[in-house]
Amino acid sequence: FTVAGCQAGVALPEHDRSCLSAENSGCHKLTDAASCLSSTDGRQDAKVYGLQVSGQPCVWCGGGLCHSSSGTMCEPFDFVMNGEGKAFDLFHAKLTYNLAGCKDGRPAAMQFDGYTSTILGYAPPLGPAPLVPHWVPERPKEDSLKCLTAHKGGCAAIHEMGACLSSRDGSGVMSRQGL
Repeated sequence: FTVAGCQAGVALPEHDRSCLSAENSGCHKLTDAASCLSSTDGRQDAKVYGLQVSGQPCVWCGGGLCHSSSGTMCEPFDFVMNGEGKAFDLFHAKLTYNLAGCKDGRPAAMQFDGYTSTILGYAPPLGPAPLVPHWVPERPKEDSLKCLTAHKGGCAAIHEMGACLSSRDGSGVMSRQGL
């Protein structure tokens, strides 16, 4: 048997979450990394099993099961990080999870110590990526590119540094692999 005691849980890190959207059905209903890592739990129930869910950032469990009690791959932070032994027996994703957060006003995968570019279980979409890595700069406005020469063969066809640095892609391809 277990005797009641006072054990502090894992505290929510102080990361920016201002760009995240509330998922009214709850984090546990999300099944892909992009949706999970851009959301907070929007359920009206503040707590489940005494653990905070409402308003908590979602945690992506690396594309695998989060815990032993269900087949979810995304859960609210307090529930999944502090639910072992309360809401479920085992937290499976201890080594593979990412937290939802924001960097430069856009969703970004987080760890306790900051941003990460490694997201296990994330399959890039065929179209533009909803989770743009934090290191990808915003596309410049057309007005700031007018001084550059459009190179019809595209940037990949340029083999001279001076030409590269004074050119822009004129191939007509708007994006490659979501970028």
